[in-house]
Amino acid sequence: MTTSAVVICMPNLMEGENWEDGKWQQRTAIPILARATALPKSFGVHASDIGHGEGIACCMALEIITALHQGVILTDSQAIRDVATQIRDREDKVELDRSYIRKAIAGIGKSVGSTLNRSFQQIDRL
Repeated sequence: MTTSAVVICMPNLMEGENWEDGKWQQRTAIPILARATALPKSFGVHASDIGHGEGIACCMALEIITALHQGVILTDSQAIRDVATQIRDREDKVELDRSYIRKAIAGIGKSVGSTLNRSFQQIDRL
């Protein structure tokens, strides 16, 4: 079974410190919210895998962190981070076409890629 999880943390700033001095980066972050979900056994004709799990976790994080709440999303996989960045930064913000889906987001599938795209569109509207 594939599971996606997201943990929202805040930096561990001590009294007298500020964001810019970076001392908080040397300490463990403080978890304030955690969410997890079990994925279906398959997405379309493909069995769920770690790529789907990380893609869904990224979608969950985007639903929690919006343009009104700045944040950083850390992923275990650079591949998923790159896919999310490609979707976020592409010029055509309206729809994902089939060729783009096959070229850029083949590893996580159309449904997860479309969900990521929708999340970024909602943030852009805020």
